[in-house]
Amino acid sequence: MREPSVDLPGATSLVREKILSAMAAPLEDFGALYVDRSAGDSFQQADLELLAALANAVTPVLRPPGARVSAREVSRDLIGTSPAMNALRDEITRVAQT
Repeated sequence: MREPSVDLPGATSLVREKILSAMAAPLEDFGALYVDRSAGDSFQQADLELLAALANAVTPVLRPPGARVSAREVSRDLIGTSPAMNALRDEITRVAQT
């Protein structure tokens, strides 16, 4: 087991709150989901994978108003490469910024 006061000497809040295990998953470029434990076992790889999946699922709901939708996100949800589909992707990306 790792000791926050030894492994992370600047993490005084972890020591003060007696946090034994912590992990976070990014919410695109606007935040992160963070969880910690002050009792019980340390988080495992499967816990981090679950948190990452949850972060991906809630990102569209938690995205701040006015945040841009990435072209990658639009492309992932639409199927097809016809000129009409490409025009639709371009239009979605353009109006998502407004």
